[in-house]
Amino acid sequence: MERVVFLDRDGTINEEVNYLHKKEDLHILPAVTEGLRLLREAGFLLILITNQAGIGRGYYSVRDCIELNDFLAAELQKGGARLSAGYYCPHHPTHGIGEWKRACLCRKPEAGLFYQAEWEMLSEKLREDCLFGLSEREREEAERELLSDQGGGESGSLLQSGLRLPEALLSELKKRNETLSELRSWLSHCYMIGDKRIDMEAGHRFGVCSILLSTGYGAEEKRKAKPGDYDYFSKDMKEAAEWILKRERRDSLKS
Repeated sequence: MERVVFLDRDGTINEEVNYLHKKEDLHILPAVTEGLRLLREAGFLLILITNQAGIGRGYYSVRDCIELNDFLAAELQKGGARLSAGYYCPHHPTHGIGEWKRACLCRKPEAGLFYQAEWEMLSEKLREDCLFGLSEREREEAERELLSDQGGGESGSLLQSGLRLPEALLSELKKRNETLSELRSWLSHCYMIGDKRIDMEAGHRFGVCSILLSTGYGAEEKRKAKPGDYDYFSKDMKEAAEWILKRERRDSLKS
């Protein structure tokens, strides 16, 4: 499996704007495109993982969110920083409206969207192994849900909505990550970059190294953080990328 850098969006890739949904309000932060380009050139996939509670609160639509993220992806690609995929959580546990009001497994600091991304990267054999780790009833239900899943996004868009893995299958995938040397090794070469402690916690729950940026809420979050809340603190995306690449080179020399 290809190495992945998972990325928060607001305050990490672009300037923090409350409930951002308009293209004219999107401003990519300095050093972001260069840093992401370095990671792409080194062979990493770049996958966006973002909480978008503005949908659940009724501040903007799913379509608004998708259009903005597609615009962001196009702007990054111009500089050689192509995003491979993106996943968003539209829910809010207390302020969501209607179907969007729920405590879900896809809103960070939960790691559901990371597992969704992983599932879509797994080989057919590993997927089958996960399914056959379930009871017969759970497997039948999971297979039905997977067959009915239409991808969670709009045609032509890299962004996909929410966690669509059945809960039993999510639990089985977690077990595989803990027990299979192939997946443990893969996780040791994946990373999460964000500007909030919830990003760091989500990365740690999934089992990857978490890097806190000083941008967005990062400087404030660093002051509130406890030992172990994050693995590295970086002033910007370029420095974070350089740290990752240095760490990867060091690990390759050890092996």
